[in-house]
This record gives sequence, C-alpha cells and structure tokens, in this order.
Amino acid sequence: MFLVMAVGVIVIWTFHEGGGEVLKEDKYFVFDTEDFILIVEAVQFNAVFEGKLGGETLKKEEKDTCESPDDKYCYQLDKGPSLHLSMVWKNNVQCYTVSWENISSEYIPKDCYTLKSGSWYGMLSTITPSDMFWPISNVNVLTRILHPGYNSFFGNVYDYYWLTTEGTSFYILDNSPILFSMHNHEGNRQICISPSLLTHVGEKTFMKYAVCQGPNIKDVHIGTSQQFRTSSQTYSSNKTLTSTSQLLFSASSEYDSASAALQDLGEMMNKKGFTYSALEVPENWEEEFGDHLAANSSLLSVVTSLSQAGYKLVYPFSPFCSYKSRNFMPSMEKDEFVKNSLSNAVQLFKYANSQVALWDVSNLNIKGNFFNNLSNFVKDYEVFSFQMKPLPSIEIDNSELLGDAVTSEMYSNWIDVLYQVTSNTLGPLINSTFRSHEQQSIVEVTFQKLNSSGSYCLSNSIPNALTLGLYGYPLLMSSLDPSDTLDTGDEELVIRWLQISIFFPWIKIPYSFFNFNIYTQTILNLRSSIFTTLDEEKVLESLSVSAPYLRPLWWLSPTDQGTYTINDHFMVADRYLVAPVLCNGTRSKDVYLPKGDHSWMYKGQEYKSGWHKNFPVPLDEILVFEKRSLQQNAEL
Repeated sequence: MFLVMAVGVIVIWTFHEGGGEVLKEDKYFVFDTEDFILIVEAVQFNAVFEGKLGGETLKKEEKDTCESPDDKYCYQLDKGPSLHLSMVWKNNVQCYTVSWENISSEYIPKDCYTLKSGSWYGMLSTITPSDMFWPISNVNVLTRILHPGYNSFFGNVYDYYWLTTEGTSFYILDNSPILFSMHNHEGNRQICISPSLLTHVGEKTFMKYAVCQGPNIKDVHIGTSQQFRTSSQTYSSNKTLTSTSQLLFSASSEYDSASAALQDLGEMMNKKGFTYSALEVPENWEEEFGDHLAANSSLLSVVTSLSQAGYKLVYPFSPFCSYKSRNFMPSMEKDEFVKNSLSNAVQLFKYANSQVALWDVSNLNIKGNFFNNLSNFVKDYEVFSFQMKPLPSIEIDNSELLGDAVTSEMYSNWIDVLYQVTSNTLGPLINSTFRSHEQQSIVEVTFQKLNSSGSYCLSNSIPNALTLGLYGYPLLMSSLDPSDTLDTGDEELVIRWLQISIFFPWIKIPYSFFNFNIYTQTILNLRSSIFTTLDEEKVLESLSVSAPYLRPLWWLSPTDQGTYTINDHFMVADRYLVAPVLCNGTRSKDVYLPKGDHSWMYKGQEYKSGWHKNFPVPLDEILVFEKRSLQQNAEL
C-alpha cells in the first residue's frame, strides 16, 4: 500500500486480487470510489458505520464522473440517474449529503448502511410503546413504505432520523415516502432505503439524505439538527414555566351530551378543589367531524360559565370534514379540500369509520378564511387552546398509487393556524405530526396499562418521550390511554403514572382519576417545587429542535457508555434525574447516576455516580435526584 497526497485529501491506493481500488480519506469519512462505499470514522479501515450506495448492481453500471461545483463527488449513470456527494461542517460535526437525482424505473438505487459497533436510536411506537426502542434492539422491519403521519406498522411517524451511540447520525432530508427496511440484531445492524417512485406529486425522481459524524452522540445530534432542521421557535421568556406547566382534565365519557359532561366535570373540579386548570371539551362536541364552526347554544352556555370561573377550555379539533358534516357541501362548492393530483377530484380518507376530506390550508386564501372564522369561534366559545386530531393518511404498498398524501407542510400550516388564533403561547396540543419543528406545539405521550405476568404495569413510554425530544419536539404532554379501563384496584398504578407525569410540562388527567384517594396535593407540590427551582427563563430559552426539555442520561455525559442502554430514567433539563417506578408492588429500583454528585430530593443525601442497586422507593416517594455540581444559575 502507498499514499498519494492531493490537495485537501489523502488518496490511499491498495491492491488486491481483483485489481486496485481508490479510497479517499476526509477527516471522519473515507469514500471508496471503486465500490461506492461511504465509510464513517475509519481507523485503519475498521469502520464504525458503512454505507454501500446504489445496491449490488451499481458497480456494474456504466457511469462517468461529472462536474458540479457544489459536489465533492459526482457520477452520471448511462441509465439516467446521477449520484452527488457534498460535504459540510457544522460545530465540529462533519456531514456528507448523498443525493440521487433523475431516478427512473430503469434504475432504482438502494443504499444500505451497516452499523459496525454501538446501537441505534430514532424509532418509537405509539401503538405498543416499549423499551426495545431505546436503544433499538430486536426490531426487524421488512421492506415497506414509510410515510409521514400515521403508519399501521409504526404508529405515528414524526421524522426520518436515526442516531448512534458512536456519534453518527442518519437523516433523510426529503419528506416523501420511502422504501425502508431495518435489521437489528447482533452482527447485522442495517438500515436500507430507496425511493418510493409513486408519490403524491406523481413520479418521484430524487432521494436525498445526510450522514454526519461528530466527537460524540450529543455533539452530532446538535450539529445535525442545527444544520438541517429549521426552527423559528422562540418560547416566550415572559411566560414562566409554572404557567406553562398545565393540568388538563378530561370529562366523563358516560354522557351523550358534551354540555352535560363538561358541566359535570366543572362541578367535580370545584368539589376536589382543582381551580384554574384546563378542561378538555369532550370529543362529541361536534356531531360530525368538521362541525366546529356551527353554533351550539347549550355548549356555549356551559363554557361561558366555566371560563368565568377561571377554567381554560381546550377543544379537540378536526382539520378534516366528514361527508355528513353540515360544512362539507359548502366547502366543496368553495373548492377548499385537498385534491388527488392524478384525478383532480377531492381526496377522501377513511377516518374512524367515516369518509372525510382534508381542508387544504396550504392555499393561502383558504388558510386566511380559516384564520378569520376560527378567530371568531375562539372568542365566542372561550377557547384557550386546541388539541388537533391526527391528519388522515392512506396506507399504501409498493404497487399502489398514493394520490395526495399528508405532507409535513400540511401539519405545519394547521399548527400555525391553531397557534395564531389561541392564547396558549406554547401552541396547540397534538399527538401526531411530521417535521413541524418550526411551529410551537405540545406533543402527547401516552402510557398504557399492561398486564405483565399477572401484575399490572405502565408501558415504558419514556423511550417515546426521549425520541420525540431528539426529533425536535421539546414540550410534551403525558396522558393515560383512554381505552384502558381503570378500576379501584389501579390506584397504585395511577400514582406511579402521576409521579412520572409531574415532570412533563403538561399532564392530561382522565376523569377516572377522581375515583381514587390519591395524595395528589403532595405530588403536585413537588411539581411546583421542581419548576420553581429551575431557572425558568433559561430553560425556555434553551428549548429548541436540538435541546429537548426531557433528556436522555447521555446528554449529561455523552461518553459514558453506561448511560447508552438506560431506557427508564430521564433528565429534566440538566438538573434533575428521574428514575420512575412502572409496576404495581415495586418498592425498590436499580438507579444509575452519571458523572457528578447527585442529591436525593427526599433525604438530601448525596450519592456518587454509577449504579445503586435496590434503591428503596416507597409508594409515596419518587426517585428524583438533583445534580449538585450545577449551581443555581448554571447553564441549563
């Protein structure tokens, strides 16, 4: 082997039985220009992350190099597509952008990246929350279409973004559906992607993504987010955390009338002493999806009374319209619905046993009309905030035309409308979105009741919360799955859920909560103490698409490998470490403390870093530790 020095790059020639190949080294990256392999963090050719571009047939394809001032490497295939690789630096993080252009059915590239060491993050399941997603383990996905919004296999898909413990990130830059597969077991940790040619804009002709490497997992996440994600989020410094932390109470589902259910909830709130909280208007306040602009005199009377008593009203909101709704035909006549670009007919979606059409707020005139109409509705019906229902999606396979799919722009436009018309400065509540980082919102994280070997536990939804933080959604709301039946024997489980939830900015509390004799005030006093201790303005200023509010343990110590597999602890900013209990009957827990001294809030006793086995945790206590090395005014 011998080296040839060129300007800005080392060219390494190696010889083997099949002839010669050229490897070009560039800081964290090495590119094999013969076999089209992108190698990341190569140390004596022992790769940490390795991508084979174009599939097995690319090497055999006829191709020429091409000239492009923005590209480090450029290749033109005889069959039409071209491959472009460009490089950029951001805060000590190096990224290679890989772009396939002019793709056609004659040649469909398939890029496969293998993780040689370490573990993945970047996947969650809203259908079956599980600790297997932090880090990703024993999750294998056969080739299928991954698209924005709801997917029957994954649940809600919020982003196309993966991160490794070795400080590598993998970020798909375009928003279209992709063909995706994952193999994740020892010896074969691999992600493969290729373009789904048939999309909502007709035939797709490109695929673009970035591979980044930094000094550690935290730095590469921040660098990737700052380089490729847009954000105009500016959390108001005049709105303190104690005011943004909110309890949202749900009404009973036993009433046929939304007005009766809401009135009953108000009376229960007064009886239990929960004043000045937020109340969720029942789902059936609309007779049909999309009836929200229609007058409802009985509901108006109740919400006016509750608002005068100091309660804040949060309305479930349908960004779509049932064909049975009184607003359907007027909107059809005004041409306000999303159309199928192939047929130019209104695109109908199946949603909750109904056929619905989606209002097209990407059209500025339609968006403006909704803004004006909703502004009047907000004033008349005492609306504090909206909780937006998921946009409908179309399940597709490799052979089916997609028609008009839900796009990230559609989510962003709706969130923007709902944010602008209400007084909740943190934005609307949502449980599904896709790349709406530039719009302020609060994303729901649901905990489920599970039967584990005869004992009831909460689902470990902490990985979902941590992954949403990595996706760029810093403010979250904890909720219990409304489909779970909670009886008198579930009081301990509800206590443990509330002990987790007090560290979320918002908590959605079910009506069944009132059936339990829970030491609520003690728990909520701790919540108030936590938020008061935190430097509220610094926390708000620090929240961004790269810095979440609930953080993984490795955020505090990015090179501490002991933190990489911990999926049932989390940090609140950089100050508090929480290790919640998830199962009935549990009275002790193993706790891992990262580098530094930590003080247990209940006893004030300090503990060193490392594992603390069988730490006692009575039902009336929470394992929450304050990091003592941070001073009161330290950067959060």
